[in-house]
Amino acid sequence: GQSIGKEPKKMVFTCCVVNCYNRSGREKGVSFFSIPAVVEHQGDKTKELSMKRRHEWIKRINRKNWTPSKYARVCSDHFLCGKPSMLYDDTNADWVPSLKMGNALTLSTGNGGLEARNNIMKRELEVAEAMLLLSAMGREIPSTAAGKCL
Repeated sequence: GQSIGKEPKKMVFTCCVVNCYNRSGREKGVSFFSIPAVVEHQGDKTKELSMKRRHEWIKRINRKNWTPSKYARVCSDHFLCGKPSMLYDDTNADWVPSLKMGNALTLSTGNGGLEARNNIMKRELEVAEAMLLLSAMGREIPSTAAGKCL
């Protein structure tokens, strides 16, 4: 039969970060980003920086014996501002994914209001851990109050 009125099927992406189960089309307000490619033919500095960035992303994803395919994606939950910074903004904390990278502390949750409070506390803890890590790496920590998450 003909598929009149049917939309073409969209590729479904799942986040490749350990213990993250976000999937495109299911989670609302979650974006998915490709593992950065090495940029060729735009000069040595661009190639070197893009190689470094790709290496850092793969290192942060931290999967054993893993080489990302062209379909590998990291979701917006792993960035302080919800998306990666630009290639040349290499001191920005969001140059690499840093939140909930599969090895964060997990808090036990109760039910009702307690669960909601624990989720907020868990998020604050993850942000604090990411800020400590990024500070130790010499990265600039974006401030949403200063309007850096654009």
